[in-house]
Amino acid sequence: MIYRNRLIISVFLLFCNSFLFEINDFRAQGFSNEIPQLSSITELNNKKRLHISFNESLTKEKLSISQLEEYSWEVSGDEINKTGKGEGILNFVFQNPGQYTVSLIPSNVVHSSHEGSCNHALEPKQFEVIVLSTKFEFLFNQSSFSNLLKGGVDVSGNTMSIPVIFSSYDKKDTQIEGLKMITSGVNTSIEGVLKNQKATLSQGLNTLIFNLKGVATPETYIMFDFYYHDDLIETYYYPNKINK
Repeated sequence: MIYRNRLIISVFLLFCNSFLFEINDFRAQGFSNEIPQLSSITELNNKKRLHISFNESLTKEKLSISQLEEYSWEVSGDEINKTGKGEGILNFVFQNPGQYTVSLIPSNVVHSSHEGSCNHALEPKQFEVIVLSTKFEFLFNQSSFSNLLKGGVDVSGNTMSIPVIFSSYDKKDTQIEGLKMITSGVNTSIEGVLKNQKATLSQGLNTLIFNLKGVATPETYIMFDFYYHDDLIETYYYPNKINK
């Protein structure tokens, strides 16, 4: 019994010495002894990234907040520092491309979303707003296919054409590369890549052509997701059922 107690104490002391050695090693390398505050970590992790284009404003849908009147706001970045209250943030136009921080600070109110539900204080929110130097307006209702899509038939060799209204901040022609498309639905494998892998867009109306491959299942509906600017997606819901 005495031997067992000594063994436990020895293991505990070994652990403590190892822990103290690691702390001293961190101090020797110049690391701070301070422990990050939980609130700072939470703010960082809750920061939401939004994308818009130049000369555009934020929307309630993008912010996902219905009680804007209960917040004051601040926009900072690119030599801009603007403040206001409530829905005034929806009228703020981001004229120049760049990266901005939008902070929403709640007033000292207790909010209840439904009658009889528990009350809770609103939390501050922060957004990283990326303002792009280009705009794409996909005219999906004018899109066309070189051949009718049929279920169970490989579409390799077919193309999809989509009119796009393009504009850039510098009003110059822009070459795009790597634009891709995939479909979602029941057992669909149709996907597409930009014809010739790249295209040069001028200001105004352009047509993007995608080379297709893959198969869709008969008697199903599919939608097309177009990926551009890395993580931005435009979705086209194909209006017709895929028939045989």
